Amino acid sequence: MDIAEFTREFELLVTSEQAYPVLITEGQKLLEKLLKQRDLIAEAVDKVIREADFLHGQILTIDPNEITLYRSPQGNFSLRLFIWEPGIAYPAHDHGSWGVVGAWAGIVEEVKYRRLDDGNREGYADLAVKNKAALSPGELTAVLPLNEGIHQMGAVGDLPALTVHAYGNPIRKGYIQYFDPAAKKVIKVFAPKLSRKIVALRALAGVREDWARQLLTEVCRDKNPQLSQEARLSLQKMQ
Repeated sequence: MDIAEFTREFELLVTSEQAYPVLITEGQKLLEKLLKQRDLIAEAVDKVIREADFLHGQILTIDPNEITLYRSPQGNFSLRLFIWEPGIAYPAHDHGSWGVVGAWAGIVEEVKYRRLDDGNREGYADLAVKNKAALSPGELTAVLPLNEGIHQMGAVGDLPALTVHAYGNPIRKGYIQYFDPAAKKVIKVFAPKLSRKIVALRALAGVREDWARQLLTEVCRDKNPQLSQEARLSLQKMQ
């Protein structure tokens, strides 16, 4: 199975409107076939190193260790390669969509969490470990959206690990959440371009001038709920 065949079949799967257990089971079957074509992933790594155009064409995402292999033009799903460097503590996080994950090289540890609190307290999250697993090449795991998909991944040993991820259509866009289980804290982390807009909107709270107030009032009507919320918060701080 090549990437073109995988993307065609995965597109049909994600648009089939089936329940998550079916999507994950069938999605893992497709990903398992793709993982066996080792030259496909090797080509992607080669392009990152050798081809400037490929790297420049990458969409800026939240994760710096991610390489986008394919993104559906309709926004229904994406196929990504993650590189886990040894000794780096990647944060526990949730997801905006369901997804299937397969180990391609090295050993990667996954820790799955369940959330114990109701999520109503800003910046607070109480997590408990659900299970831990070490994934060898060819082995699979999966995630669900939001609180059902909180996990943490990282390389085991002294060598990097590589995993291939296929994510379905997100039910929450624009940000994911990073968790600090020991401190019981959670923060929202935005995609780079959106993050810059949010920082700029927050900065306007300290600019007590008419143009800043007018701009914030306009953004309060923005279709993006994150931008409109930040604009309203900045307006409140200007009062």
